[in-house]
Amino acid sequence: MPKLFHLCTEDLELVTQQQQGPSEFLNITKPSASLDPIEAQWGKHQLGPSRELNTKHLYCNADQRSAIDEIHRSGLQVESLQYHASPESQSHARQFLNKHSLDADSLRMLESRWSIQDTRRWQRKGGVQIRRHLFQCMCGYDTNARQFGRRLHDLPSAADEPSISVTTRDVTFKADRQWQRKAAYDFTGCLAHVDVTYNDTESLILRIVGYLQHNEACLQATMKRFPSIPLHEHVYEVALRQLRHGAGYV
Repeated sequence: MPKLFHLCTEDLELVTQQQQGPSEFLNITKPSASLDPIEAQWGKHQLGPSRELNTKHLYCNADQRSAIDEIHRSGLQVESLQYHASPESQSHARQFLNKHSLDADSLRMLESRWSIQDTRRWQRKGGVQIRRHLFQCMCGYDTNARQFGRRLHDLPSAADEPSISVTTRDVTFKADRQWQRKAAYDFTGCLAHVDVTYNDTESLILRIVGYLQHNEACLQATMKRFPSIPLHEHVYEVALRQLRHGAGYV
């Protein structure tokens, strides 16, 4: 599968709003004289709208990986959006991130469903700092894949085995015990993941690519575990909210 850590060698195409009602999605269009394109000085880290996402950094089981590979082969449900530096375009980018709880404020929340699985940083011509995050929905995060590697073929048959053996493509790993899940949400096999590219120097959102359809079990999932972090006032807000909704303990 082609890696996604590249930008097209051609000038970046501009984006205009797609005429689909209130949707924030954008279309890739040809450059026009009325807008100045973002400079295409990206060096070796080149990123094109048609590039497939590099999913090898996602922690998935074999069934998930097969499904994700098929999603990207078909491309039918994959969002691939590029944004211009104009205020209007950046406003659409922020709205899209807000809609999917991928904005900075939502990601800082204790109940955020997104986990960063890969980060890339590089410097563009002129000293502009570029950052890329690959996010995975926590309900799709597979603990066995985290313990034994991302390319699992055979998973343990029982979680309570005193010792387990997991085989990847080339190596069989053994462990005295299986890791206990610490992710905030239970595993549901969710396939949602997204790659977001930022221009940190100019505070711009450059591109969003990914599959943002959560499965039904994920949509119904509630927080089961608290991250191991110092208590913050938001912890109390979440705890009180859970109690109001009938949680037995927090």
